[in-house]
Amino acid sequence: MGDASDIIHLNLYCDERIQERLEDDMLERVPAYWDYTGMLLVPASIEDELVRRLLNARCLSETPHPWGTCQPPCRFHDKNNTEVHYQELDSGHKFRVASAWLDFLLDNNLRDLGLVYFYILGIDRSKLDFDRFGPRTQVDRDLTIYNRFFRTAVLRSTKTFFGRYRTIHIDTIFHDRGSGERHPLFPWHAIARLGSSDQKLEFGDSQIRFLDSDHRAPEGDPVRSHLLQFIDLILGCTVNILHCSSKDKNKLGASRQIKPLVGDRIIKNPRNKNSSYHYVGRQRVEFFPKTNLAAYDVKSLEYQMHQLSNFYTDREQRIERLVQPTLFDHLRQQ
Repeated sequence: MGDASDIIHLNLYCDERIQERLEDDMLERVPAYWDYTGMLLVPASIEDELVRRLLNARCLSETPHPWGTCQPPCRFHDKNNTEVHYQELDSGHKFRVASAWLDFLLDNNLRDLGLVYFYILGIDRSKLDFDRFGPRTQVDRDLTIYNRFFRTAVLRSTKTFFGRYRTIHIDTIFHDRGSGERHPLFPWHAIARLGSSDQKLEFGDSQIRFLDSDHRAPEGDPVRSHLLQFIDLILGCTVNILHCSSKDKNKLGASRQIKPLVGDRIIKNPRNKNSSYHYVGRQRVEFFPKTNLAAYDVKSLEYQMHQLSNFYTDREQRIERLVQPTLFDHLRQQ
């Protein structure tokens, strides 16, 4: 798609999971906390087609129609016209639409349609020195940490997927509504810093645009909110693959559905260009930091060197314990 002399226009659709807790067990006696940023990167040239396919995948009638063309509307239409939210997959109709979207994601990769670019960054908070992000009494310190690594996620994802372009023009960054829109830095800081420090990146908006992920809500968008729902679903399933934080049958079902792509390939073998799933250069999951950075002076050369080399991809997927229980799991059940 293009060469080094071209410019590409993107929209970014973003969601987060802050402080996802790993439960204590006999392998990890100290709880660990993770923050996750998920980004759907959508080239403007394919956005209409991606939305069209997501909308059409909502039609789960016996004879599927393009979304909104059932006359009269089929008996599934009202239920399928719902917000797809990972946290609410215990609802049967939400799960059915979510499963159809994951089918589309897998089919997109296997057929090499090239419509879905996503990036997920997980931050291991147990290996960070929190004091470098503000005093412990600061209520919004969690968001300050998220703001810092959100900027990292924008930079790494755009350069990884679209670095071959002379200019990467991010038209708008859309983010699900939440506490971030009230943070003094988050709505504008990443855009300002990247826009002034990286010659390849350009921004059409000076601030993040916050949308309700429910396309039916007054603060939502009838088109773009579906893309926020899509990244929420991908992010939620990925986090559950890693943490197995929910054993709800629908959430497990969705996580297992996406695992052949995300767990077995993107996480375990991120550079396999021969995979039939065609994810290299389009989809990536990374974690940071591999080394505990709290022990180093932030101004030291050692800190800078470790910071650059501390991104990694492969780590334990706790969902696999449901299939292959460890000796410790057996001992705990006795």
